[in-house]
Amino acid sequence: MRRRNAIKKSALVGATVFGLSGCVTGDTGSEGEEFPTSTIQSIIPYEPGGGVDVLGRKVNEYYADELGVTIEAENIPGAASLNGLGQLATSDSDGYKFAYSNIPGPALAFKVEDPPFDITDVEGLAGYSGTSVVIVTNPEDDVEGYSDLVDRYKTGEFSTIGGADLDVTHLIPLFMRDAHGLDFEQFVGYDGGAPAVQAVASGEIDAALTSEPGAAASVEEGLVDPVAHTYSEGGTLLTEVPTVTEEGYENIDNVGRVVGVALLPSGVPEERISILENAMENAIDDDELIDWMDNAGGWIEFLSGDEVTDMWMDIHESVNEIVDVDDLK
Repeated sequence: MRRRNAIKKSALVGATVFGLSGCVTGDTGSEGEEFPTSTIQSIIPYEPGGGVDVLGRKVNEYYADELGVTIEAENIPGAASLNGLGQLATSDSDGYKFAYSNIPGPALAFKVEDPPFDITDVEGLAGYSGTSVVIVTNPEDDVEGYSDLVDRYKTGEFSTIGGADLDVTHLIPLFMRDAHGLDFEQFVGYDGGAPAVQAVASGEIDAALTSEPGAAASVEEGLVDPVAHTYSEGGTLLTEVPTVTEEGYENIDNVGRVVGVALLPSGVPEERISILENAMENAIDDDELIDWMDNAGGWIEFLSGDEVTDMWMDIHESVNEIVDVDDLK
């Protein structure tokens, strides 16, 4: 079990959840009032059954025990997560509503869709998990490492690459083209990572990016070959697969891993943010949750609300510098 960052516990499915001690109920929020005292709503801005949904609901079990109140999850999907985040951005800043998301997930959608709210309308509550992303190719193409893949795009032998449309696996190839010279001609967007991997296996596209857990089963079945991790520290399942930095290419860690985060509407009182943040840190520092994460191919990674806000702002700035919307049309 590997350990990462602040709590640095490694980690993604299964395990019975037991109640946690150390409940923060009765702590004081703004103006001397106890907080929280009633149900908290967690928005999940994706369809039920996806990675953010499954992990968010799992974390809620531990988080609710730590806070001492019920946490209700509501799926508000659409517009590459912007529908749900938009509802969060316009909600009351009282600490009773937050959203599960990931970084860099929505950054490309913000750039392309131009939603009716600003990135500064939300701020970080905490970060709670990390997952690596893997590039896969068809075994019949016999790609021998990331350098070979880059060369095949440069020579024109390969031209297409795929991933989840307007999500992290759409964003990463744009950074790889800028930093590594991965000169693909066309990005093919799919409704998630699984169909992108299937498209590689069938020969429809040359390569695809997906989360490490999303790639592992297809790799084991021999349907696709893993070429490289995009995160410099690699993953927890495909541990023999090299990283792009180990292959001699520039570090792209600002987009190369998926960081699970909880977000708040801007303006929540600092005292309440502190209560929510401390409760999240305590909630995810649990061996059962860590093992649950580890079995599915990710890790527990606590980040403070300020760290999440900084990451949130930085990735949007980077996307503005790297991405030309006209190139995506």
